[in-house]
Amino acid sequence: MLKDRSVVPAPITQYFKVKEGKYELKSAPQNRIRRAIVKFIVKCSMPLAVVEAEEFRELIEQCDSKFNPMSR
Repeated sequence: MLKDRSVVPAPITQYFKVKEGKYELKSAPQNRIRRAIVKFIVKCSMPLAVVEAEEFRELIEQCDSKFNPMSR
């Protein structure tokens, strides 16, 4: 039990790795995501314009905020 109330515990967020910045364009994670998107477009016969839709970009941002989105 803490008796000295002047000591403030560290915030829990300091123990978690925070994603900062974006992936390098030729990094493994960037390429994996890009290949998965291309596979989705080809196998599902989606129009290429889907990658420019705001909703698609929001989806990708929610999945991995470090991904650099592509355009056609």
